[in-house]
Amino acid sequence: MGHPLLARKRTQGGKRWLSGTGRDIHGGEAMNLADSALAPWLAPCPQGTGRPPVLSLGTMNFGGRTPATEAHRIVHRALERGILFFDTANAYGNGESERILGQALRGRRAQVGIATKAGFARVQGKPEGLSAPVVERALEQSLERLGTDHVDLFYLHQPDPATPIEETLGAVERLLRAGKARHWGVSNFAAWQLLELDTLCDARGMPRPAVSQVLYNLVVRQIEMEYLPFARRYPVHTTVYNPLAGGVLTGRYVRGAAPPRGSRLVTNRMYQGRYGSDRLLEQVEALQAVATAEGMTLVEMAYAWLLGRPGVDSLLVGPGSVEHLDAALAAQARPLSPDTLARLDELHQAFLGTDARYAR
Repeated sequence: MGHPLLARKRTQGGKRWLSGTGRDIHGGEAMNLADSALAPWLAPCPQGTGRPPVLSLGTMNFGGRTPATEAHRIVHRALERGILFFDTANAYGNGESERILGQALRGRRAQVGIATKAGFARVQGKPEGLSAPVVERALEQSLERLGTDHVDLFYLHQPDPATPIEETLGAVERLLRAGKARHWGVSNFAAWQLLELDTLCDARGMPRPAVSQVLYNLVVRQIEMEYLPFARRYPVHTTVYNPLAGGVLTGRYVRGAAPPRGSRLVTNRMYQGRYGSDRLLEQVEALQAVATAEGMTLVEMAYAWLLGRPGVDSLLVGPGSVEHLDAALAAQARPLSPDTLARLDELHQAFLGTDARYAR
């Protein structure tokens, strides 16, 4: 039986393309992409169409900062508001996020898309990596926690320099052929790594990565230098995470003051390294002034900015409460003015300093 979603095909004329009725990797007939409710997740939005990014629900906080009861409320509100795609990982809450998400979606599996990831969970203090046994075992365990026989999208959570990528691709291909993952993607991979994957996948005759998940927000804009130009030349669905910079763009943190107890800048070493600097908090103060002048909250402006960015096909929102989800959804109705967009670019350049874009 072929899966109703469309398998990614090879490049033609230097560009990616999706066949409307071609045969998928399972050997069956694939449904036309336009007939799928998850179509926006399988093809990048052509430049200049004006289509806003698709929102999906991130569940990294489920089972940790967000208890199960509130997580269920968030999932159900997302469904009410038309969000059809849900993103989790085996690393989130040591698998508890997957378990909670599966419970919250019980009875609705056929109407939604689920993505999970492998390669970032900690084993004896180190990432589990992307060896073939790890990848295949990780997805099997994820399926059990989610209470489903397949995921719609399976990500490699981060590159693993210790494992030959050909070995990892072999595992991914077996999972696709077994129907346990309908599509696959990558998270935190560089542009050159994506191009390498495309080449290797073409040589193997297997589908290329359908989706690439990258970090992007008002204070971390590195993907504008090389990744986004790459994605324009070799279109791939780009979904972005960390829209509020781990809470920094909520105004929660104050320059010169100790972070709130229990916050990520206290408890999470990765977030400390990513966002824990007075220089960055100074930039947030300047952004807050722009938001105030626009008559918006900083949160609304952060979401509205991403929703208007070219090259962003979908946006992961990871709310800790129903109210946070509602705030993200409200930003869809409030695009930023050209003057505000120009001011945000000016601020970014000022805090970036000398930017030798050719030196990359």
